[in-house]
Amino acid sequence: MISSIDRSGTSRVGSLMRRLRSWTGIVSLAAVAACGGGSKQVKAPPAGVTYEKPPAEPDQPVIPDQPPPKQPDPVATNDTPPEPEKPPPEPPAPERPKPPPPKPPGEDLTPEQKRDLVDKNLAAARDATRREDSDTMIADALTVLDADQANAEAMITLAHGYFLKKWDDKAEGVLDEAKNRVPELAVTDRQPAPELRKLAAKRWMILALIYDRSTRDKHEIVALEDYSRAIKDDPDYAKAYTNRGTIYLARKAYLAKDGNGEPFGALLDFEKVNGLELKHEMSDNDRASCGCVSANTCTGLGAAYRGHSTDSGQPRDELLQRAERCFKNAMTRDANYAEAYYDMGLLYLDGDPFPGMDKLKRLSQARVYLQQYKTKVGPNIKQKESDLLDSYIATAQKQYDVEQKIQDNKKKIKEQQEKQKAQEEKDKAKDAGKDAGGGGK
Repeated sequence: MISSIDRSGTSRVGSLMRRLRSWTGIVSLAAVAACGGGSKQVKAPPAGVTYEKPPAEPDQPVIPDQPPPKQPDPVATNDTPPEPEKPPPEPPAPERPKPPPPKPPGEDLTPEQKRDLVDKNLAAARDATRREDSDTMIADALTVLDADQANAEAMITLAHGYFLKKWDDKAEGVLDEAKNRVPELAVTDRQPAPELRKLAAKRWMILALIYDRSTRDKHEIVALEDYSRAIKDDPDYAKAYTNRGTIYLARKAYLAKDGNGEPFGALLDFEKVNGLELKHEMSDNDRASCGCVSANTCTGLGAAYRGHSTDSGQPRDELLQRAERCFKNAMTRDANYAEAYYDMGLLYLDGDPFPGMDKLKRLSQARVYLQQYKTKVGPNIKQKESDLLDSYIATAQKQYDVEQKIQDNKKKIKEQQEKQKAQEEKDKAKDAGKDAGGGGK
């Protein structure tokens, strides 16, 4: 779901009023003080003289005595600006109507529209999965989850897309969430609903791939367990058998029994895969001829036969010849499948003695197939692998040279023995002739 943001509140910024300082004038009263600080006395008019107030002008009212007018402030001048009038307050801005809360994608769709959207994007995601187009897988899966949060297939596809991008933490997080939303995906002690059975197996498969990609040994054990859980949910899951069989090959577990006496190992897993491809269980004739369909399965089966030939008490020569047929069949089905050439080279390098083949030919073939592998891989080969391969080729060449010298010495000894024998017979015949001639005299 895409989280929504509440945008209902609006902010308003009032206008900033600039206030001017008002300057007040300082009024000074001029007082005249007499010297010494005394006050003057008013003299009485002379005798017989009286003072009268002048008559008031007819149209003007008589003004009583007023205090002297204030003198202008010497500081304040006419240049002092008057205090500005405050402008009227701004009217409040009208509030905007609150928008409706956002709806998650898909919420405004009818059930029919939602179903069509889910079906359309799931179909596109399946096609992208076949092409391993991780970007399209992720985009279509997210579109489906917007409309249907608990869609198990979309969650598994999303995790698969993240895995292809090597975003393992994201992939594992989605798979955990899928288990929470659809608990049936994690059920192992009982069969989930039929429509979820394969999705549950794929969930375990992706988890196994995440741990299988790690280089830590304990993670490989977890991967092995998760492949087994995938197989339990889907007994016909060929890729789970192939990957589990590959781990068994690396651990040299070709055919063994567990604590309960149940057989397990690379040989059983690759025979199961081959049977699924043949659409029937492998028969003895299939095993003898290594009848297989794909180059990958042929090579895996051949590697299991080759490894099992080293186990004690096994029909070594028969298993080596089966492995040889498997590798040749793989090359027939895909002439550019490099792994088949590599395994064939190791088969001849280590298979001493090899049934029906002398040592020089075996070592020569080992060298040829290992070199062909290096050529087919081309510049993509890593330096470490290239160095290891060169050491195998050098070993085959060294052993070939040693064997060639041995063969040459044997040939010389044989020639000398034959020459000596011929000389002895010639001398014997000569002596016999002399004896016969002497008897005639």
